[in-house]
Amino acid sequence: MAAGAKKTYACALVDRDGELGAELFAGCDDDRLLALAEGRQKVAIDAPFGWPRAFVEALDAHRRFEMWPAPDDGPPETFRAALSFRATDRVVMHTRRPLSVSTDKLGVTAMRCAHLLQRWSSAGKPVDRAGGGRFVEVYPAGALVRWGLHGAGYKGSDKTALQALVTAVSDAVPQLRLSTHDRELCANVHDAFDALVAALVARAALLGLTDLPPRPMREQAAEEGWIHLPLRGSLPFVARSRGGLRVAAAKALAGRLVDRGVVVDSHGYVEHFDDAVLPTFSTELKQAIRADLSGKGGSELVARGDHAAKFHAAHSSACLAANVFGPWLVEREGVPVGRDTFAGETHLEVECSSGLRGTPPTLDCVVDGPRVLAVESKCLETFGAHEAEFNSAYRDVVDALADPTWRAEYQRLVEDPRRYRFLDAAQLVKHYLGLRRQFPDRLVILAYLYWQPTNASDVAVCVIHAAEVEEFTQRVNDPRVRFLGMSYRRLWEDWAAEDRPDWLNEHVGALQQRYGVAA
Repeated sequence: MAAGAKKTYACALVDRDGELGAELFAGCDDDRLLALAEGRQKVAIDAPFGWPRAFVEALDAHRRFEMWPAPDDGPPETFRAALSFRATDRVVMHTRRPLSVSTDKLGVTAMRCAHLLQRWSSAGKPVDRAGGGRFVEVYPAGALVRWGLHGAGYKGSDKTALQALVTAVSDAVPQLRLSTHDRELCANVHDAFDALVAALVARAALLGLTDLPPRPMREQAAEEGWIHLPLRGSLPFVARSRGGLRVAAAKALAGRLVDRGVVVDSHGYVEHFDDAVLPTFSTELKQAIRADLSGKGGSELVARGDHAAKFHAAHSSACLAANVFGPWLVEREGVPVGRDTFAGETHLEVECSSGLRGTPPTLDCVVDGPRVLAVESKCLETFGAHEAEFNSAYRDVVDALADPTWRAEYQRLVEDPRRYRFLDAAQLVKHYLGLRRQFPDRLVILAYLYWQPTNASDVAVCVIHAAEVEEFTQRVNDPRVRFLGMSYRRLWEDWAAEDRPDWLNEHVGALQQRYGVAA
């Protein structure tokens, strides 16, 4: 949105049986915007919904002839930054730096936006500035970056970059329907294209595919506003319905056991240990797995009251790791993962302490040899939302143990706990710190291995999670503890290569028979 009507464009999206019809409107004054918003499920506005709290408080103090609230013992630049940027701006900076609503000409646009929000509120439509209602604040350039596109360089006189973005968005959302006139308008007027992007973000917000403020920032976001950035990898799914985004992964995994004749209860648990592990495992191997797991901190084999042991779930990540890596409890060959092969003692459910008090994090499998393989296994955990949480004591541990890239990622997670929706990045940081402490003189591979259904490319959660894994991988780079993110399907494809031992090929077949299901 612009400060005046001349450069203000709007885009209306209509869902027509799976197709998204888009219509652009130019030269929108306030009355036109109010009319276009009428009856819409979601309205995205490319303008700040508020000003930094510190800025408002400072102006109020100045108006009352009180002391300008700058600290005497800190650099003035730090305080000026607090006056310049809202909580949401500081979070969005990790994606793309936004303009300051208090120190840039963007403030004039914010004044227009405030007037519009007031008119909507006075008309009986309360506006939640954090975006929990019908209205959401958006930032098209930041949204493009989140979607893996270029968010810079498309607003100049050379239209090449803008035209490429229009093509990229159309290719990513084949259900999008633009008239020839509107497509040309988007390809030649960046304000029109921004309106289209804003509408697509509104659609993402409607489907729950944007970032809401983390718990510690909700009160401040309610005052200042909150920029809704779309989840990485979500663009191809904005034309779906809410129902079309749902998956039944647990049911699919349980169904595969039922097909094999195994009795599975209504919660997806089997009664016996032997039903949880692969049927191809020998008695000796089953005993080795049970013995290795028994008495460990994770208590995977311990039933709790009327509930079966966690290991007995068809969707247990610990059981998945045992089924994948269990053979190496008795097999002397090295474990091939990625471009490396790891030889050494193999154990399941291994605690790895960073030195902090309390129960240490548990890795699903560790191969302890000249080079260490540490596996964090995920099954259905990647289908649920995560918010990063760290005890304050972690700061000192990070300062003492982490390399600069991991330290920077830790800081980003502290500042933006919802930086990743489906990737539990905080857990990976904690594992990393434990590995740095436990294996100071050896190369370690922290392998994050996750299950995907056979139709993962058509499942929004899987695509978004994979994009988050890629983002995390690009952010951390410690030569001593290397991070490797990989799906189990990719690992098994490597194990099924012709040059692999026959027993490993057969093992992959059993794994695919058990876990190769669509969700």
